[in-house]
Amino acid sequence: MSSRPRQRHLLSTACLLAALSALSSACLSAGECGGCGESESETSSSTASTSSTSSPTTTISSTTTSTPNEPTCGDGQVDIDEECDDGEDNGDDRKCTSECTNNVCGDGYLLSGVEECDDGNNSNTDECVDGCKLAACGDGHLLAGVEGCDDGDTDDDDACPTTCVPAFCGDGFVRLGKEECDDGNQSNADACTNACKLAACGDGHVQPDEACDDGNSDDLDACSNDCATERRFVFVTADVYEGDLGGLYGADALCESLADDALADDVPELLAGRAFKAWLSDDTQSPSTRFFAKLEDYGGTYVMIDTTKKQIELIPVAVGWSGLVSGMLDHPLDHDQHGAIVNTNNTVWSNTKPDGTGGKWAWANQMDDSHCLKWSSVIGGGNTGAISPQSGNWTANSFTSCNNTARIYCIEDP
Repeated sequence: MSSRPRQRHLLSTACLLAALSALSSACLSAGECGGCGESESETSSSTASTSSTSSPTTTISSTTTSTPNEPTCGDGQVDIDEECDDGEDNGDDRKCTSECTNNVCGDGYLLSGVEECDDGNNSNTDECVDGCKLAACGDGHLLAGVEGCDDGDTDDDDACPTTCVPAFCGDGFVRLGKEECDDGNQSNADACTNACKLAACGDGHVQPDEACDDGNSDDLDACSNDCATERRFVFVTADVYEGDLGGLYGADALCESLADDALADDVPELLAGRAFKAWLSDDTQSPSTRFFAKLEDYGGTYVMIDTTKKQIELIPVAVGWSGLVSGMLDHPLDHDQHGAIVNTNNTVWSNTKPDGTGGKWAWANQMDDSHCLKWSSVIGGGNTGAISPQSGNWTANSFTSCNNTARIYCIEDP
């Protein structure tokens, strides 16, 4: 035989390899691969010959090329779609995340040892701000709902101190150009008032070294301009009255009405609106029992208004309650509510001893506990004082009939 069978065998092998390469299972014999170079007759002849001659079955195996492993995050190789890949060292708290991206501030991954926080947003009003830092007072970012201000500095003397609460009087920080002081308390009796002003005479707040402070510069009122003297006013009534005064409280009301009448006499700032009581005693009450000055041991100065000169002046009569009941005044109580000197009808209803208690004074021409039936009648008699003396006779001097007239001493007693 010629080389034809060999040629047919070579052609069939080529066809099988071509079929395997194309992943086609249909082409299993040379006859089915018509494009392999054999004629149809040759194919038929070969088929006939094969069918008449038995031969062992021949198995043809083929080798396929394996596909390389696909790139994956975590294989340690930085692929084209990866920013990094540290293999087993990848992690959401590492420099290279589990998604093979560089761990940077704002990606939502907390880089251990580098970032304090990372909330994955660019807001500076929440608890994690620029630089992945935890929000804190002084970082320059206003934490919503927590801070009232944040100017990013450590100054306590500006509009936003280190508490991140807007500066206010009483916060304990002295704001430059706005406050003179700030002691952080609510006391007006210390060196720094509640207005954050340095305490001073005239600010209206009594300091430990001040006797008074009425908050003005009027030296003719209840407090001297050096805040050294607290004052209460006294006067003797310009008018005279019989012994029926409406009782002790009726006499008190008379004194207050006379003080209020001062509004018509150009001295409103001195007497008007002040509380006065009559210097009177009956058989149950006396100045020593019903005057608040006794209870509080008032230590200011009792003064009279003097309008007899070009300028109004204040005349000291006694210093404190103790001076008023000492038995000796610093000046006779001889000016009325208008500031005029009283020089007629020297008698004053009283029934009060120099010590402020009620009844007859042994050194005076008086009757036992005489008070015109509790100062409510013109029947009987009453003990009186005299305007002129500075001694105890100013309050305990004589006795007169209740249908006679006399004046009343009016003493401020708030």
